[in-house]
Amino acid sequence: MKRALSFALFLLCLFGQLSAQTVVFWTDNVDALPIKVYMNGSYIGSITKAYGRDPGCYTSGCVTKRPPYKSNTWRAVSESLGTETTGRYSLVDGCNSFQLFSGGRKLNYNPYQSSTPTQPTNPPPTPPSSGAGLAGLVLIVSEVILNSDLYVSGIASDYYSGLEFGFRNNWNSHISFEQTVAWRYTLDKPLLSPFHTDTYGPNQFLGEMGLSYRKRSNWGCNFRFLYNFLDRDAVFSRYKPFMINPYIGFGCDYMQYDGFFTSAVAGFTFGSRRVKMDCRYTFGYDLRYQRIPVNQLQLGLIVAYQYNKFGFFKRH
Repeated sequence: MKRALSFALFLLCLFGQLSAQTVVFWTDNVDALPIKVYMNGSYIGSITKAYGRDPGCYTSGCVTKRPPYKSNTWRAVSESLGTETTGRYSLVDGCNSFQLFSGGRKLNYNPYQSSTPTQPTNPPPTPPSSGAGLAGLVLIVSEVILNSDLYVSGIASDYYSGLEFGFRNNWNSHISFEQTVAWRYTLDKPLLSPFHTDTYGPNQFLGEMGLSYRKRSNWGCNFRFLYNFLDRDAVFSRYKPFMINPYIGFGCDYMQYDGFFTSAVAGFTFGSRRVKMDCRYTFGYDLRYQRIPVNQLQLGLIVAYQYNKFGFFKRH
C-alpha cells in the first residue's frame, strides 16, 4: 500500500512538472545583447547570451519564468539597438519559447557543441594593488560630507509620489551641486492631473493588466548643478535673518525603470541660514526615446549641519 501511494505521488509530481506553464525568452542576435525583459510591467531578468536555435527553458543566459497568469504582457528592451518590442501571449502547458530581436549579426557556430577554451600562453601580469584609488574615494566622500547641507524633499506628480534625499554641496556663494537618491512609488489613482507623464499613464500595457505599473517602487539617483540668483547667505537685514533665494538648475538623472535622462529644475529657498525650506518644479526628458519620465513638484528641507564649511570649496 505504501509503495502504491509513493508511486502515485511520484506520478502526480511528474505530471505537474510536465504540465507546468513556463516561458523562456531568448535571442540569436548578438548585437541586441543585453536584453532587459519585463513581464506584466515588472523586470524579470536580462538575456546575456545568444543561441543559434531554441535553447529551451532554464538555459544559461536566457530568461525563464513561470508567469502568474495564463495571459500575460511582456516587453523587451535592447539598449544596444536602441529599441524595444512588446506583446501579449497565452500559454500552453510545457515550455513556451519566445525569440526576440531576430536578425542582425548572428552566431556562426553551434552553441551546443562542446569546445575547450584556449588559454593565453603568457597571461598579462596582475598590476599591484594600490591605495591611491581608495584614498581618492575617501577624499571625495569627505569633501561631499564636510562641505554640504542635508537635503530631503517630498515628491508629488500625477501617477507617483516619493522622496529625494542626499547632499547639497555649496561650491561658492551662487553655485550648488546636488547628489541625491530618489525613490518613487506609483499610485492607484491620479494625484495631480496637470503633471501627467507618458511613463505612468495609460499605454499599450494597460487593459486587463491595467495595474501592472501600480504599486511599484522605482529607485535612482540625481546629479544637478544649481545657480542661486542671490548670495547664498543674503538676508533682508541684520535684524531680520530671513532669506529667500530663487534658483534654476540642470543635471543628469537615472531611474531603475527609466534609465538615464536629463532634468531641469526651477524653484526657490526661504528661511534662515541653518534651516531652509525648498520649493521646486522638476522636469525630466529622455532625448533618446523622446518621452517625459519625470514631471513633479517638490517640497523639501535643507539643513546646514556644518555652517563653517571645510573642503576645497569652502567659502572664504
